[in-house]
Amino acid sequence: MTILKFERYNVVQDIMNCLRDETDEVTEALVIGKKKSGARFSYMTLTENIPELIGYLEAIKTDLTLEMIAMSEKSDD
Repeated sequence: MTILKFERYNVVQDIMNCLRDETDEVTEALVIGKKKSGARFSYMTLTENIPELIGYLEAIKTDLTLEMIAMSEKSDD
C-alpha cells in the first residue's frame, strides 16, 4: 500500500502516478478533495472491507484536525 503525502500543489499527477503501477493493481480507492474555488468533492470505490475504510476515514479526520490545530497556532502568533 502506498501512502501519499499531499503538499499544497496540484496532486492529480501524484494520484495518476500511483495508479499506473499495473503490477500492483488498485482494488479500492477513496479520494476526498477541495478545489481552489473552495468546492469539495469525494470519490469512493465500492468496498467490502468496511473496517479498513473506517481506518482510512479516521486517518483523514486526524490529519485534518492536526492541520486545523497548526493553522490556529500560526494565527495566534
